[in-house]
Amino acid sequence: MSAESDLYTALSGASGVTDIVSTRIYSDVRDQETDVPALTYSRSGTNIIQSLHTGEVFAEQATLTVACLAKTRERAEALADQVYLASIATALAYQDRSGDYDPDTDLFITTIVLIHNKGN
Repeated sequence: MSAESDLYTALSGASGVTDIVSTRIYSDVRDQETDVPALTYSRSGTNIIQSLHTGEVFAEQATLTVACLAKTRERAEALADQVYLASIATALAYQDRSGDYDPDTDLFITTIVLIHNKGN
């Protein structure tokens, strides 16, 4: 499975997440007409680990970004807390968290960065 598939499975299977967003979990882009709170996720980078001698790829490390969108800072943060809890029991390692406000959409965004490790 891909890193994105593993992330979606973790998020959609976590009752703490779905209690807040229901099925509003989107890959890459959320339709502006969609209700919030909601989540979007995307791959922001990939690090390939390979043998210096043979060039054989033996591991991949994907960086995934999850944006928690809500009408208040508190709701965006509460959703981010649930994303973090969902990631603990998976192959996803927590790396970073930040907050922002988008005046164009009038939404608060808490962003979680996760690392997905896949080895051969």
